[in-house]
Amino acid sequence: VDHGAKVINLSLGGGGTLDPAFSDAITYAQSKEVIVVVAAGNGDAAGNGVDNDQTPTYPCNFTQSNLICVAAVDQAFELASFSNYGATSVDVGAPGTNILSTVAGASQTTDFSNWNRTSTTSTGWGFGSVALTASDGTKINVPATANPTNYGTGTYAANTDDRTWANFTFSPAPQLASLSFLLTGAITSGDFFNTSVIANNQDPFSAGGINLQHLDKVTGALTPPTSALPVDQCAAATCTIGFELRTDASGNDTGPLIALLTLDTVAQNTNAMGLLNGTSMATPIVSGITALLIASKPTATPDQIIQAIETSGTPAPTLTGKTTSGRVVSAMNALAKINLGIAPIANINLTAGVSQSVPVPISGLDALSLNATSSNTAVLPNTGITGQTTCTGP
Repeated sequence: VDHGAKVINLSLGGGGTLDPAFSDAITYAQSKEVIVVVAAGNGDAAGNGVDNDQTPTYPCNFTQSNLICVAAVDQAFELASFSNYGATSVDVGAPGTNILSTVAGASQTTDFSNWNRTSTTSTGWGFGSVALTASDGTKINVPATANPTNYGTGTYAANTDDRTWANFTFSPAPQLASLSFLLTGAITSGDFFNTSVIANNQDPFSAGGINLQHLDKVTGALTPPTSALPVDQCAAATCTIGFELRTDASGNDTGPLIALLTLDTVAQNTNAMGLLNGTSMATPIVSGITALLIASKPTATPDQIIQAIETSGTPAPTLTGKTTSGRVVSAMNALAKINLGIAPIANINLTAGVSQSVPVPISGLDALSLNATSSNTAVLPNTGITGQTTCTGP
């Protein structure tokens, strides 16, 4: 803000309580007439959009007037299934699916079908899909691996050492990497569930990989480790990620389930491109339109810019009741809106069957479509008014 920014794009957000410092930053931007465009958010763990009016997401749910919150729509201008929404908190929609974008580095996911698996007993790891339940009760199937193979109806074996692992190869070799996955389940105190990583394609638990334990020793629930897994070893271009369940004879439990595993990287000199989905993709489109309007009419106030964007978009039924405007943004319409000027004209009495010119002074448009209507529809229906609309002047 202090360096002259007029538009700030925030393709970020999260739940929780209102952060006063964050809110103060938005207010400071407002005092400098800076417009802040923010993402509505990308739904719950199952990928289904949630109502921000009921479950606040910040900065979208901040209420400052210089803020525009953006939902994502698909190619049919329908609200994307993953996009958050809110009749009072989310303002407009913008394209946010299948957006071709540069990426910092390659990203890989897995369905776990090609993973190596070993077991010292007859049970071990299985793979398939699991149904996750969204906040609205709908279910979505995602790839997963679990131990035991009948996870949910059975329990894992005692006195077993079950391992599963797979290697991931990147070209060019990345400088940074991050691993994310969904973990659920429980194990008995005295048993161990470990995640490990090592360079090259090998069993990380036998080859000296770095292991991290996931266990709440009080409840037995599986939890994030206390330190970060050193996936920077993937900078060797090929690395192996693995999971291990090691148990004793004292008992058994539900076991671990892992789903939605993704390995993201950052690489130098990469020309990686990808099709991305998200409200983070939709938000920059609105930021770009905002900058376009400011450049087109520098004297316009932030309120005028925002009003032009929110009222000139294309109506979208799936955004009605889900956003404050019910519209998908339109750059051309917003430009026309911010530059349009119409001088008032007095009422004119016309004689039926007699041609008469009615000048309408309009500025800010290169093309004009003019509709004439009659106040006396009983005598002269609207359909009876015919004529030609023309533009004169520069």
